[in-house]
Amino acid sequence: MNRKQDHLLSTSNFIKFFFYTLPFAAFFITLYQLNQQYDGHHHGIIFSISEDLLSGKILYKDFFPHYGVSFIFINAFFIKIFSNSIYGTYFLVSLCHGSIFLIFGMIIRKFFNEKIAVSSMTIMFLIYPAADMPWPDFLFMSLTLISFYILIIAKRSYQLLISGFLYSVAGLTKDNLTILLFLSIIFLYVSILYLKYI
Repeated sequence: MNRKQDHLLSTSNFIKFFFYTLPFAAFFITLYQLNQQYDGHHHGIIFSISEDLLSGKILYKDFFPHYGVSFIFINAFFIKIFSNSIYGTYFLVSLCHGSIFLIFGMIIRKFFNEKIAVSSMTIMFLIYPAADMPWPDFLFMSLTLISFYILIIAKRSYQLLISGFLYSVAGLTKDNLTILLFLSIIFLYVSILYLKYI
C-alpha cells in the first residue's frame, strides 16, 4: 500500500469517522423508527398540545400542557416548518437524539481523548440507538449537554450567558426537571474541579 492509502486506513481516521457517523446513525434510525411506529396517545398528545398553541389558544387558560413551555414552543416551531405535520416533532426529536451523541462525545474528547469519546458514544449507541417516543426528555438532554459544553469551553462572558440561557430553556422542557438541573450543575462543577486538579 502506498502512503496515501495508509493514511486513509489509519486508526485515527477510523476513529474520526465513527465519531461523526454515530450521531448521524442515531438521527436517521430515530427518524425511521418514529415514522414506522403509530401511537395515537403519546404522539397525539405531544402533537395536539403544539397544535393548540399554533391555533392561537393560550397556555394554562385554554388548555393545560402536559409538558414544559419551552418544549411546546420549540415543537410548535418545527411543526410549523413542516407544514403542520407531526413529522416536525419527529425531526426535532431525531435531531436532539443525534446531537446528544455528538455533544456527549465532544465533552468526553475535551477531557480525555477521541478514542475514549468514541468508545463512550459506541456504548451509548448500543444501549439506546433510537428514540421510540417523542418525549421532551431528548430536548432537555440535548440543551443541557450543549450548555455544559459551552460552559466548559467558555472564554468570554457572553458564552457564559448563552450557556445559562440554554440551561434555563432546558429546565422549562418539563416542569419536574428543575431539581435534576440543580443536581447536574453541582455534579458538573465538582467534576471540572476534580479533573482540573488531578
